[in-house]
Amino acid sequence: MKRNVTLSLEEKLISQGKKIASRKETTLSRIVGDYLKQIVEDEKAYETSKKKALGFLNKGYHWGGKIPCTRDELHAR
Repeated sequence: MKRNVTLSLEEKLISQGKKIASRKETTLSRIVGDYLKQIVEDEKAYETSKKKALGFLNKGYHWGGKIPCTRDELHAR
């Protein structure tokens, strides 16, 4: 379902945008809509990646090896 929205933009920006849209054989509305869609998709991808990365950090990694002594043993004087 599509809905109309009203934007307030500078007249010069609108004019330049229409020229670009004309060269690309599309509309200014399509250009703005596609750009907004890309921003939303990027934000979703970022949030997904962030959750995945935080999950890895919470889980932690085991890089192998064995700790030969405790912290207290290392710092004993």
